[in-house]
Parts: sequence; structure tokens; C-alpha cells
Amino acid sequence: MNSMHCPEFELVLGTNSSSLGNPKNISETLDVPIAHRNVRSCTKHPISKFVSYDNLSPPFHAFTTNLSSVDIPRSVEEAFAIPEWKNAVLEEMQSTAGCKRFHTNLWSRLH
Repeated sequence: MNSMHCPEFELVLGTNSSSLGNPKNISETLDVPIAHRNVRSCTKHPISKFVSYDNLSPPFHAFTTNLSSVDIPRSVEEAFAIPEWKNAVLEEMQSTAGCKRFHTNLWSRLH
């Protein structure tokens, strides 16, 4: 693994030069929940250096600048508390009618 690109990546997976080829070490660290893993930052080439708002039409510029002001629910419970999001969730559920596992997991969380 090339640590020049993102040195923190090795910390997240727990792979260093001595454990790189050891699948046991990798599988042990992959079992750690994401919330318990180390934070990594790999933005050496932020998109803001290459993308600009300068050539956007005024309506699209307004749309893109308002994207961050939209509150997105973090759970199904939060989504069901907001009528617009509840409708969107129910619509998605109807589109996944054949997926028993999805509905089983969702309803077990809601009840």
C-alpha cells in the first residue's frame, strides 16, 4: 500500500509494512465499527481548486449554493417525522417491494 497518497489510511486499516501481507490483521481491524476507527483526511487535491461557480447560470448557482442548507434526516425515524421525507421513504419502500430483507430491517427499526 502506498502511504504517500494518504498516510492516515494505514492507521485506519491498521496495516503497516510489517502487517501489510497478513490477512488476519486486516480482517481484525475491518471488524471494528466505522465509528470506532481513526479519522483520516486525504484531501490533497480539493475539488475547489478545479471547479468554479463562475460559469454557472444564475438559477443553477442559486440551486448549488442552497444545497448545504437542506437538512437531511440521519435516520428513518427522523425522516418519518417530516411529511415530505416520510413520503419519499414510503415511495422508496414501494419501489423495493420485492426486497424482503430491506423491509424486515426497516420495520424492525421502526417498531
